[in-house]
Amino acid sequence: MKIILLTLLRTFIHPFQDWRRSATFFGIILGCFGFSLVNVTSAYDLGGEGLWSLLSYFMPALLFSGFVLWPLLYLGFSTIDSLLWRVFILIAQTLTLALFLNWSHEPLIQGFAAAILMAPFWTAFHIAMVQNTTANNRGFEVSLAGLLGGSGSILGTVAYGLLVSHGLATAAVIIALIAMLSGTILLLLASQRQINGSVQTFMQEAQRIMSQNPQLMKRLASLGLFDAPGFTMAALMHTLNFSVATISAILASRILSEFILTPLVGHLAHNHRNKGFKIGVTIIGLAWLFLCLSPQNALAFLIFLISSAMGSKVAGNSVNTALYETQTYASMMLAEFLLAVGRGLGLLLLLPILYFDSQSYMLAVVITAAGLFFIDGRFKHHLTNSR
Repeated sequence: MKIILLTLLRTFIHPFQDWRRSATFFGIILGCFGFSLVNVTSAYDLGGEGLWSLLSYFMPALLFSGFVLWPLLYLGFSTIDSLLWRVFILIAQTLTLALFLNWSHEPLIQGFAAAILMAPFWTAFHIAMVQNTTANNRGFEVSLAGLLGGSGSILGTVAYGLLVSHGLATAAVIIALIAMLSGTILLLLASQRQINGSVQTFMQEAQRIMSQNPQLMKRLASLGLFDAPGFTMAALMHTLNFSVATISAILASRILSEFILTPLVGHLAHNHRNKGFKIGVTIIGLAWLFLCLSPQNALAFLIFLISSAMGSKVAGNSVNTALYETQTYASMMLAEFLLAVGRGLGLLLLLPILYFDSQSYMLAVVITAAGLFFIDGRFKHHLTNSR
């Protein structure tokens, strides 16, 4: 009983003991609300228009961020961070809203607009987490951030259902972009301005992290493979003929289970991070395999979402806990870059199968999870021998 109480305190009470961490967690809720709202709106609406429309949005939204914006942002925060630099980022996000208002019906423009809002939010997210999570409680704080981010995502999904049912799809995306901008502001307020060195120092640090943490880097790229099915979940539900109301109800119902499971995820992330990735991938694979048995049943889909979310959080939080311990912006930049590699592969290799046959698509994700389970074992065995 004492262990359970301590776990609950470390998960839900200790992280709010100072204003910077409190601002960080509230910024996460706001930003993830916007992130979810813009992605669900785009995935469901564009998913019905075909593969090309969906890719036209998600390719720039995810890959332009990962390969261009995130490296530049982390480099800027590391080498020239200042009040002027942060104001410039917020102005760029604000101008993006104007760009979207003029080109709101173009998937490609939507994708680039989302990227310009997403990248600063997630950059500020990771910087705030690096600076404000504590060594003796990091796994639990990462888990709490995951829960709050998930809560924001669920609120975004509910807002999507309400807005779209009233014919306000364009308004939904505008609200989403404003929420990401607001979340970014809170996260930047929570993080201190600091310059870590020159461009050369930043690149040397990136090379050092890559060479010293090869397994961590490979796991990051692997996690990105599951991001594509996650971000386009609404497109899968559209393919399976779920209504907007059903989608909102299913996704909203998931939050209670995530709240209950968060302390367990925090415990695994903090105390079993080396095994957490493998445990998470196993749960993801089993969840998608379960969905294959009854994909059009709403209850089965809810069970699948709870299970797959649990697997993603165990795998992701285990990796992020180890990542934040490096305490460098270079590691964050590498993380986003490698996630973009995985996302790109997921979009190009997995997503087209959805438009060929949804059952085959689900099985492809299962096979991917199984492959990563065994490959991760080989990585670990190789590293053990090399030592």
